[in-house]
Amino acid sequence: MALATLEDFEARHGVLSDDEIEIVEAALDDASALILGELSGSEAAWLEDDPKEATPAVVKAVCIQAAYRAWSNPDSVAQETLGQAARTYRGGNQSDALWLTKNEVRLVKKAASVPSVKSIPVQTPYSGDPEAANPLDFWPIDGDGS
Repeated sequence: MALATLEDFEARHGVLSDDEIEIVEAALDDASALILGELSGSEAAWLEDDPKEATPAVVKAVCIQAAYRAWSNPDSVAQETLGQAARTYRGGNQSDALWLTKNEVRLVKKAASVPSVKSIPVQTPYSGDPEAANPLDFWPIDGDGS
């Protein structure tokens, strides 16, 4: 289930040759999978609808940009120097050619209304049964004031 179409990609990056079409379609599928993985557990309504019709523009743009990075730089070259011929790779293999930046993840989660702040329950020695006597409670339990 691709969140962006080949036509969306070509509208932004030009018409592709027959050899490139299959590669770009696979990259769009992979980028979509990464995006949907970030949204697991989200209840955004557009995730239930047809992705070609309901996907927010920002999510479509992120999908296309991630696919473009993988298509234009399949070896994941992060840095290249001409003098003394140095080359630095982003990761150890080609699977690292497709990734989402932190900003892209933030944009996608915002489009799906995933809160950026979460509550984390903490257990302390004092968070037991609220009906039990609290060790910090200095008032007598019997109620007669003694």
